[in-house]
Amino acid sequence: MDRALVWPLAAVGAALLILLVLVQVLLYNNCVGKRGTKGVCMPSIKQFEEWWTTGDAASTLGKSPQGIKWLLQEKRLRGVRTRLGWLVDPEDVERYAREHGIKTKEER
Repeated sequence: MDRALVWPLAAVGAALLILLVLVQVLLYNNCVGKRGTKGVCMPSIKQFEEWWTTGDAASTLGKSPQGIKWLLQEKRLRGVRTRLGWLVDPEDVERYAREHGIKTKEER
């Protein structure tokens, strides 16, 4: 291959790579906090403020906090582990209750 073509081809390849990364970032930012087709997107910090502790989720579902932690570890509930403990997505707790026919704290 001619040396005169190597640098322009490398520049085009780098530009395409940068474009691909930008497209992925834009697509990711459009699904923040929502369930995407390829998995679950990361919620914003503002949304994390509304998430529940394992105790809150346990009292809503009528389970123990240890049972909620097990559901989180088995990825049956959506949550995130922090240094202070687990945070649980309240919408996912409601989904889990509906799918398993569990009456929530408000319904009892």
